[in-house]
Amino acid sequence: MKMVISACVVSPMIFALTVPVYCQGDSLVDNMKTIDGNVVSVNSQNSQIVVKASEVMTFSVPSSAKIINADGFDMQLSDVNVGSYVTVDYSDDKSGNHILSGMEVEYNR
Repeated sequence: MKMVISACVVSPMIFALTVPVYCQGDSLVDNMKTIDGNVVSVNSQNSQIVVKASEVMTFSVPSSAKIINADGFDMQLSDVNVGSYVTVDYSDDKSGNHILSGMEVEYNR
């Protein structure tokens, strides 16, 4: 009886030790942040936007960034107006630059 119980306890432990585990690398860790604020300036030629929340922040806007209006329709950076209220999802690169990944334009002035 002790042998059967030991086998029932030890077998799952041995199986757990043989299952491969994959860890996510540091470069893949998602440090996404979100802010709300008003657009101070838009520079579509240099792919940058400046937003004033509790502080004024400048964001680089890569071509992969998703910009939508409050109804969920796609927009271009050049369609965003100064004074618009926006919600920005961003992360910081290794140099400390703010990289915009997504933005919802709550209202467009």
